[in-house]
Amino acid sequence: MKVLSITLCESCIVDARTNLPSYINVYDEIIPRGIPFEIPHITFVFTFEKEVGDMDAPIPVRILFYVNSNVVNEKSTDISFYGKKINRTIAGVFGFPILEAGILKIVVSLNGSDIYSNSTVINTPP
Repeated sequence: MKVLSITLCESCIVDARTNLPSYINVYDEIIPRGIPFEIPHITFVFTFEKEVGDMDAPIPVRILFYVNSNVVNEKSTDISFYGKKINRTIAGVFGFPILEAGILKIVVSLNGSDIYSNSTVINTPP
């Protein structure tokens, strides 16, 4: 299994007929009004691809959220493909705290090894 992408946005809508996602208010960077700051609602969209030899059984992964070098949150989840090649996992979070400017880094870990990471800048407030 590999991670194709991680998208940070305010909201994600998936069309029931086509299964295509629409991302609303994508976070290319985070610009807080002040520090500390809380993002009222943020959605993390993870896209996984099944590789040759991967089974359909659930694959446990850990997702770690860092701000600079500090782990601010971590979650474990199972990724299931159900006979498909792509899995899209959507996680909505209400009240995501930003305590300092720097880099928000999201790391996906499989069997204790980091397999993908994505970084977003948290700017210093104006």
